[in-house]
This record gives sequence, structure tokens and C-alpha cells, in this order.
Amino acid sequence: MESIEIYSMARQVVTLSQQMLDFAHQSQWRSFEATEKQRQKLLTTIFSHQSVTTMLPKIATFMQQVLDFDNESLQLGNSARSEILQELSTIRSNVHKVGAYQQLSSLEPLK
Repeated sequence: MESIEIYSMARQVVTLSQQMLDFAHQSQWRSFEATEKQRQKLLTTIFSHQSVTTMLPKIATFMQQVLDFDNESLQLGNSARSEILQELSTIRSNVHKVGAYQQLSSLEPLK
């Protein structure tokens, strides 16, 4: 693999990271995950190459962009997770209330 290929793959990693961020903004987490798998393959190829250390200065800007995109994606993911946990808590509370109501409504009225 030539150094130019590492450079090209690093650019592809940035593009995939941007797509992942776009998916995170749209809460399309399955697409996010699929794209992350593609990106991981490229990153593994890049960082397992024997001349990656000589290429690091040339791809450092790309890797910083990836880190920036990832940080924003993580924030969006954490926000989405918090929202889902809140919704789940509300559902559980409502299920408990319905159960209590059903128990009370099945009791014989006092005379």
C-alpha cells in the first residue's frame, strides 16, 4: 500500500465520520452503526500499515476532524440515550399506575 492510499483512506474516514454525525443528528442509529463498522475497517487498515508513523503528520488534521465529529456524535448519543431512559421511566410509571388502578377497580365496593 502506498502512502497516497493511506492519505486517501484517511480522507474516506473523515467522510464516513461526517456521515455518522449526520445520522446522529437524525437519530438514525442503525445507519450510524453500519457506517461506523465501515470506518473501523479503514482505520484498522491505516493504523496497521508499516509506514503509518511517517504518514501521521500528513493525516493528523484528518484524525483531528474525526475526533471532533466523534465528540459531537457522542454528545448526541448521550442525549438520545437520556431521552429514551426518561421515556422508559415514564412508561414504567404508567404501567405501575394502570396495574394499581386495575387492582382497585376489581375490589368489591364497600357497603
